[in-house]
Amino acid sequence: MLTRILTGTVLIGVLMVLIFFCGSWFFAGVMALACFVAVWEMLRCISLDKVYFISIPSYILAAVLPLMVKLGFISDGSYVYFIICPAFLLLSLLVVFTDKEKFSFENISAAFLTVSYVIAGFTCLTRLGCAEKGTFWFICVWITAVFTDTFAYFTGRFFGKHKLCPKVSPKKTVEGAIGGTLFCTLAYFGYSFVAKKFFSIEVDSIVFCIVAPVVSVVAQFGDLILSAVKRKFSIKDYGSLFPGHGGVLDRFDSVIAVAIFLSLIERFLEVVAV
Repeated sequence: MLTRILTGTVLIGVLMVLIFFCGSWFFAGVMALACFVAVWEMLRCISLDKVYFISIPSYILAAVLPLMVKLGFISDGSYVYFIICPAFLLLSLLVVFTDKEKFSFENISAAFLTVSYVIAGFTCLTRLGCAEKGTFWFICVWITAVFTDTFAYFTGRFFGKHKLCPKVSPKKTVEGAIGGTLFCTLAYFGYSFVAKKFFSIEVDSIVFCIVAPVVSVVAQFGDLILSAVKRKFSIKDYGSLFPGHGGVLDRFDSVIAVAIFLSLIERFLEVVAV
């Protein structure tokens, strides 16, 4: 427990630094590094890290796409799929026709779905941080993830009776999910006033609180998605980079989903504003 607390304290410090440098080259570089490590963790989980037809291009995409955001080549997170999908389709065809006995359709599909999802998540997170109001959006992502996860845990621990998804995550409860969503909504309500004061953003508190439960549910689905992958491939954690907390994917499971969702919302608001 002490190790977990100490690591958590360090991670909070790193998050504060990232918030301060939001939108900078340092920020984009850290996101690229995190994306690279996350992709390595995912490929190792599905036992494709040494299948170089897949792993090497995946690592390149993971390192390059977040930096492309900073360079201005990716202004909309949805464009990421138009870069990743053709690349993985080509790779899949190469691998399948190279050795049909060694590489199945299942593991090629697993690589395509999981790696593209991870890369898209970190690229969207970078895009949010590099947006015009990047600090505001980046904090939104972490408020959603932290408040949902933290209060889902405590609410579930004290009041949880009904299992939410026992086959994927046995400890999660319906009561915990509701508690996480409720406290996330309250956090968004408070943040709407902070945004007006510190970011000069006029946020409609009512609309913000309507969006909050949806984003919180997305965060919980993001957690369950990566938990399902771990259970499918029989691993406890994706990595051990953060003692007591697992790897990058263990810490960014809900963040990835929230980043993709909020990136779409931010893009929609930008279009509406135009």
